[in-house]
Amino acid sequence: MMSEIVVSKVNNRAGTGKVNLSNSFTIDGAAPSLTIVTYTESATEPSNPSNGDAWWDTANSRFEMYIGGVWKRLIGTIPPPPEWYGDRAIKFGGNVTYQIEYFSLASNGNSADFGDMYGQPSSLGAAFSDGSKCFVAGGLISNVYRNDIAYVTASTLGNTTDHGDLTVARSWTNGCSDVTYGVVMGGAISGGTSNAIDRVTLATAGNAVDFGDLVSARNGIGAVGNGTYGIAMGGGTANTIEYVTIATTGDAADFGDLTVARGGSSATGDTTRGILGGGFASSIKNTLDYITMATTGNATDFGDMLSTYTQAGSTSDATTGVWMGGYTGSTVNVIQKVTIQTTGNATDFGDLLAVQRFAVATSGASS
Repeated sequence: MMSEIVVSKVNNRAGTGKVNLSNSFTIDGAAPSLTIVTYTESATEPSNPSNGDAWWDTANSRFEMYIGGVWKRLIGTIPPPPEWYGDRAIKFGGNVTYQIEYFSLASNGNSADFGDMYGQPSSLGAAFSDGSKCFVAGGLISNVYRNDIAYVTASTLGNTTDHGDLTVARSWTNGCSDVTYGVVMGGAISGGTSNAIDRVTLATAGNAVDFGDLVSARNGIGAVGNGTYGIAMGGGTANTIEYVTIATTGDAADFGDLTVARGGSSATGDTTRGILGGGFASSIKNTLDYITMATTGNATDFGDMLSTYTQAGSTSDATTGVWMGGYTGSTVNVIQKVTIQTTGNATDFGDLLAVQRFAVATSGASS
């Protein structure tokens, strides 16, 4: 006859809570060698992990497990988050060149030649990515406003390929994306300034469609997104921040205000934080502002750029944000960086191939 013990609750000796089985327990006289796993939420890798430990990477919104001595992203039953960025920075054009340049965002260094923008805008366009293809839209050539949309595959050096056209030819515009759509916001047009927002379907070549309107028409916007929201920061002499939901067409809504009004700025970020660098309003600024993109509100001071900067290109790999080239009183080739989740001043990263401003940039996967 087998004995049966039924227990509905076991407390510790004090009767105040659960039992701590600090010495494990035995089954059929043998210790089971229990492995205790942990769960961590943080923007950086947990220290001293054990196999089976779980980590929610808050900086990149992804779930990972420590297996075989390395952190591995879990897919399958848990879909990976969309990635509209990558480890390779792609810089399009500039005021003196049709050249495309690239560099790895993982470590400091100079840019290298990627290809050329044949027949495409050379400066003042918008750039965005789906993680594989890097797009450039709009721009200015010989004082002619362009409506071109073109792309390169980030992992393969080469020249741009035509994708389609914007609804309105424009320059001094900016944009961002999720993995499905790119949005192009505002800009300078023949005869004035635009409040138009265009949307580009990234997977299929074709023309942009009308998305909606900004609250106010302006150019020189800094644009950033978190995969859900597209955010337009500053522009002209405004301190306005506006946002749209990328997956849903419609007009922009008020988000908050910058610490300093300015245009000619450029923005970058990760899945949680957007950072706007430099700009111009009565004078060139060195200000770095940041916002938390999931929550409307005013920007907060992040730190300072290496000097006063305007008209620089910017991008990130969701860890390191970079600004490249620009105008400080003279045109420069400097690449500077910040760590997105750590406030502080920018530091030197490397150099572009030539001094230039009005370039635009995004990032994609190198393989």
